[in-house]
Amino acid sequence: MSDSLLEINNLSVSYKNQLEKFDVVKNVSLSIYEGEILGLIGESGSGKTQLSLSCLGLNHGRSEIEGSIKVCGSEIIGSSKETMQKKLGSEIAMIFQNPMTSFNPFFKIKDQLPDILASKRNISYASAIEELISAFQEVSLTSPEIALEKYPHEFSGGQLQRIMIALAVACETKIIIADEPTTALDVTNQAQIIKLLKSIVKKYSIGLLFISHDLSSMFELADKIFVMRNGEIIEKACADKFKHAQKHSYSKLLIDSLPRISKIDKVTEIKEEIDSPVLLEAKNISKIYKSNGKEVSILKSINFDLHKGESLALVGGSGSGKTTLAMILIQLIRQTHGEVIFKDVTLKKEKNSHLQSFRKNIGVVFQNPYSSLNPRMKIFDIIAEPLKEMTNLTKEEIESKVSSIIHSVGLDYEHLSRYPSEFSGGQRQRIAIARAFINEPELIILDEPTASLDLTTQTKIIKLLNDLRTKTGTTFLFISHDLALVDTLAKRILVIYNGQIIESGLTKNVLNSPSHTYTKVLIDSIPSFSKII
Repeated sequence: MSDSLLEINNLSVSYKNQLEKFDVVKNVSLSIYEGEILGLIGESGSGKTQLSLSCLGLNHGRSEIEGSIKVCGSEIIGSSKETMQKKLGSEIAMIFQNPMTSFNPFFKIKDQLPDILASKRNISYASAIEELISAFQEVSLTSPEIALEKYPHEFSGGQLQRIMIALAVACETKIIIADEPTTALDVTNQAQIIKLLKSIVKKYSIGLLFISHDLSSMFELADKIFVMRNGEIIEKACADKFKHAQKHSYSKLLIDSLPRISKIDKVTEIKEEIDSPVLLEAKNISKIYKSNGKEVSILKSINFDLHKGESLALVGGSGSGKTTLAMILIQLIRQTHGEVIFKDVTLKKEKNSHLQSFRKNIGVVFQNPYSSLNPRMKIFDIIAEPLKEMTNLTKEEIESKVSSIIHSVGLDYEHLSRYPSEFSGGQRQRIAIARAFINEPELIILDEPTASLDLTTQTKIIKLLNDLRTKTGTTFLFISHDLALVDTLAKRILVIYNGQIIESGLTKNVLNSPSHTYTKVLIDSIPSFSKII
């Protein structure tokens, strides 16, 4: 076997505060060779990101680091900033979870990437442009010349990830660290990026460290899998072996936590027998924006009913109109045409004072638990805010309700005096759920509520939501691109594509016998392991 491109031996990383020392990476060793993909999986806080930052030299000087990290045969621990700057991009590069953070939003692509490439390859600006166009073609980015003239916001998340991969290819990078590169993408873009990474690694003999909490995607991509927990590697194996036989109990828990589409022997006739009354009705909803003097249709004649006590899933790719529709349903955005009817009341005709009363009956849980909670407010105030704004409850009554709901979501009373920064992503999402339920709303809208969570936390949140819905009878509108997850939470499903509802029905029937081509594409894009019973 050839020499390793990335070799880590007995790496330990720790941080200190005034009171104690925190060990975040503990005695980790791993190697990655040419054309090899190593998958690193673990829950939030396991040490994955700190490991990757150490490989890039980005936490050196801010932490205590012991052990060895060799990049292309050269030790980087103790290296100067100048040495690391030369290595970054040319020998080792990183692809982040949110591709937008890798770009300056104020500059076109041609004003950012060519300068980076020219510096790393020691070539002219004109040559850098040519190399980038070639790399854009390599990653199947449409109209490469036009892409250079665009700003980052004019691309989708999947396109931006392709651009970052193209830059790594053009820089002739030897090692790529991909930290959750597919988490923010819909299922079709996820599948495309995984396929692209796999082909690029093999073609150019790149070494890839693929960090993710998506075990299904890891099975599609990785040659070997390392499981990380509490800063330590607790299990390592070839991907095929790991898939069928796990040694550690936590690894088995990860496998058990994978959402899977369950097969049914015979697809029954779709009969949506719902006895409960209609809670919310969307009638001919359309939304048109004006851009550069042109009209752009985001939603086109959307029609559906949501019944009291039901769990309905809204599924579609990025840009399909899911979130826009959700914002219209709660009237944070007004529709261009059509009506939203809640409990027989047409909302568009209502004044703002009436809308406030309507919103009292609506709770919302957003995708990102890190941005949905006010960092300056204590948890008690975050949860209590809807009660203070929309009810006439006494201070004692508010305290009683907050205390009750915090226990319902699996947290303790003592947590109420803390700030969001003191909690993990899963804990923050529990807090967001508590806030959504505190007013005892009739409808909860969940916009990708588990997308940024690791597998085990995701499973806990889904169980919590199902338990709360069963206990309270609350109606759910669940927005997601994860069809396997939808199968565990929603009885009925709407598939939206290009602003239109193109398929609907009972979830089991749609997933097992889709009628529309796009629905079939979505299902085919699901990693194969998630389809196993």
